[in-house]
Amino acid sequence: TVVLEISREFGEAFSRGDVLMTLDDERFRLRRNRAGAQVAAASKAYNVNSELFDKDSASMLEVEEARAALGVANAEYAMAEKDMESCVITAPFDGRVNRVLVNEYETVQEGQQLLDVVDDSVLRVKTLLPSRAFRSVSVGMEVRIRVNEIDAEVVGSVSHISATMDPASSTFEIYAEVDNAEGTLRSGMTGTLSLPMLEQ
Repeated sequence: TVVLEISREFGEAFSRGDVLMTLDDERFRLRRNRAGAQVAAASKAYNVNSELFDKDSASMLEVEEARAALGVANAEYAMAEKDMESCVITAPFDGRVNRVLVNEYETVQEGQQLLDVVDDSVLRVKTLLPSRAFRSVSVGMEVRIRVNEIDAEVVGSVSHISATMDPASSTFEIYAEVDNAEGTLRSGMTGTLSLPMLEQ
């Protein structure tokens, strides 16, 4: 199918439910219309066979075959409807476009990646701490991070603590989450994390 419109470009923010890209649904629309006609025909055949069965003019096998044909037709219609709906690509969460991998009017294939999007409302900071801090760190503890790229300090909280320690370096890993609702930070930025017990 063909890309008709790219609604969000590289670096642009979006909200959940916003349209990010629209594909040509003509092929799927034709398939849905054809499936709709098959549903109507199968439904009529099932009704006729049911009436004939009631009059002892059709067998139970014929009724069941008609019922099965109707089920197949309904399934194909539902699949065609879903394919049509998938031609309007909406945002699954609030975030930002990291990469646009196709161009408008380009023909794309089923399963091909079209966009790379990120949820940057909350960013995760990963760092290593010396082993002496292991007993002092707890989930929920506030941390301060001096972000190099914007030369500013932000506040976060510890979200994960490694259950193991690296014996070679005498360090362990922690994650901290930082609120980025205002969008001032970007994934991949670097900085220095501060903890009160390490400053003593």
